[in-house]
Amino acid sequence: MDDSLSIGALGWSISVRLGIASEYQKKMQEQQEKDTKLRQQLLETAPKVLRKWLEDDLALTSVMTYGKYSGKVSVGDSNLGLSSLRTYKAMKQSFDELAKAWRGVVAVELDENHGGRIEIRLSAVMLMMPVSA
Repeated sequence: MDDSLSIGALGWSISVRLGIASEYQKKMQEQQEKDTKLRQQLLETAPKVLRKWLEDDLALTSVMTYGKYSGKVSVGDSNLGLSSLRTYKAMKQSFDELAKAWRGVVAVELDENHGGRIEIRLSAVMLMMPVSA
């Protein structure tokens, strides 16, 4: 076995790594643009009464970043833009509308009312997709 150095081996290695990094950066930029468009579509299809909560409570950011969100909200919480949802029934109806609008993209789960606090779970619907080369 020959352990001698190959002429240009280091330069070739550097060039390959730079090419990979450049391609990665390009693909990440393309994905970020798609994510921005998807985020806007999700907000536009959400019931108007939930849009402020989705943005202000970082629920949508969490789902877009980590694929899930779990948090508790108070019925009618005006700080989160939910003041028009004064009853559990009204909140459930709005979140059911959200689940219908986001079906196949984001799963929406709402727990029962526990003393005016409701746990909400959002999770990205994951499909096995082929990795493109």
